[in-house]
Amino acid sequence: MWINGANFRTAKQAGVLWGPFTQVLPNLQHFDPAAIQYDFGTSTEGLEAPYEQAQFVFAYDTARIAAPPATFAELRSWIHDHPGRFTYPAIPDFTGSSFARHFLLHSGEAPPSAFAERFDAGLYARASKPVIESLHAMKPYLWRKGETFPATLAELDRLFVNGEIDFSMNYSPTFASDKIARGDFPASVRTFVPTDGTIADYSFLAIPFNAPNPAGALAVINAFMSPTHAIMRARAMGGLFPLRSEHLSAAEREAVDALPRGPATLPLATLATRRIQDAYAEYVDRFERDWRTEVLQR
Repeated sequence: MWINGANFRTAKQAGVLWGPFTQVLPNLQHFDPAAIQYDFGTSTEGLEAPYEQAQFVFAYDTARIAAPPATFAELRSWIHDHPGRFTYPAIPDFTGSSFARHFLLHSGEAPPSAFAERFDAGLYARASKPVIESLHAMKPYLWRKGETFPATLAELDRLFVNGEIDFSMNYSPTFASDKIARGDFPASVRTFVPTDGTIADYSFLAIPFNAPNPAGALAVINAFMSPTHAIMRARAMGGLFPLRSEHLSAAEREAVDALPRGPATLPLATLATRRIQDAYAEYVDRFERDWRTEVLQR
């Protein structure tokens, strides 16, 4: 079964997962061990296996903006300099939460990786207070003066296409190319990732403790982790190719090199150099709570 970070933490604490099992999967060799050690800050300990990767990106229209902000600090300045031209989905929307959380990870109080492995109440207090204040200060400069927020990504994209705002955002680096291909976005749309990095993570598969056929589940998961499946999925759905290249055959490398990359999709190498880990789940919970009380409701 597919399992997200928050549910994985809960399931692991409740002891309802079968395993550990990943070390018996031959295709584990294709994944970066350091990158899959944690899921939302919870140690995976072999209880779930990676199969797909995502990374946060922004979209902009080159017909309106020649050069997007290079860092999150520059984005904050851009928002203040262009009142009403930016917004983001309201928390608890997953993407909206991720957008706001980047300011916590890039607070300067500690490197982003310091938020990934365990919860530190002191670090959170020092880093979150100025970030929450800055997000509150940003509010009057947002679309409709921050009096309302889009509830969904679909609503955000509609505002973007209608020219009411100048940026959209998504966890899929290929989303703008996909929308261009469908005619939902103009051909002039492109994506960018600030140089200080955006959250990137994996989708994982786990096995319930009472699975009737664990051996069959292992075989299916291993197939999902294979180069053949990754190439097929990237070709059919436009997703990222999530595997390392060291153990690929020559034919597999050739197939990866031939994968189509839409006009708005950044090169894999660019995305790879700008990946940061997401925060430990308790940071996420506390930050979302504080955003609701100190930004949305204040």
